Amino acid sequence: MLRISEAASYLGVSKATLRRWDRLNILKPVRTPGRHRRYSLTELRHFFAPPKDEAHIACCDNYSLKPLFNQF
Repeated sequence: MLRISEAASYLGVSKATLRRWDRLNILKPVRTPGRHRRYSLTELRHFFAPPKDEAHIACCDNYSLKPLFNQF
């Protein structure tokens, strides 16, 4: 189990983001008896795993943010 700082570092987000995701029920940690957040590495990997359904793959294969960034 990872502490909030370790999970934030692993995901490349801030601790505040993980706390917000907890409040919004986006990514729920396990709580210790002292109410500290702990994150399972398996759960973190699952949370950011790319979807495996073919509909998503077909839809998003040709999607790129490059044209959007070229506007600025």
